[in-house]
Amino acid sequence: MKTTEPTEGPAPSNAFLQLLQTHAAGEVCNELADAMRQCVVAVALTGKGASLTLSAQFVPAAKGAFAVTFGIPKIKLPEPERLGSLWYGDEEGNLSRHDPTQKELPLKTVAEPGQQEAKKLG
Repeated sequence: MKTTEPTEGPAPSNAFLQLLQTHAAGEVCNELADAMRQCVVAVALTGKGASLTLSAQFVPAAKGAFAVTFGIPKIKLPEPERLGSLWYGDEEGNLSRHDPTQKELPLKTVAEPGQQEAKKLG
């Protein structure tokens, strides 16, 4: 709504903000602020986008009056990436860290130099 003359009450661009601030003693504004902070933190942590949605319902109540109801703010937060790991499957459907097609080497622990001499003296 564009006008060239001043209007009574809040400017049209501030009307919705005033409604949010006064509806239910500002409860919706507080919920939106909390939801916004959750979005900002999640985006900062993941580097992925988030969204915040508020629904409003306007129903005629009487001549010139409206019942206004706001829904609970809905947020969609990005999920952090989860780490994967490499596993090998066998014929029975089991998973193992070791590749069943690879032979295992017969590895042995070797004592550090000087430890063998200490054992001989001790």
